[in-house]
Amino acid sequence: MTKNLQAFSIVFLGLCILLGSFVLSKSIDNNQVAMQVRSEEQVSQSRYEFITLASDYYVVFDTHTGDFWKKIDGQEWIKQDGPQ
Repeated sequence: MTKNLQAFSIVFLGLCILLGSFVLSKSIDNNQVAMQVRSEEQVSQSRYEFITLASDYYVVFDTHTGDFWKKIDGQEWIKQDGPQ
């Protein structure tokens, strides 16, 4: 009887370890997928937007500060502050 109980206990412990490992690996995989989704959302929300208004009139807009730079007819970039 004692040998049967000891064998059952060993098998039960092994199954618990396997089940725990499986649950832990699935939670890690789910966490990595969630982190990838968040990083893809951050990439899609970039800080700068390049806008072409005409063939020789360009604007770069900073979505975080509201500042923008414009370039007209090949001149230097001119920085202008956004609304305060």
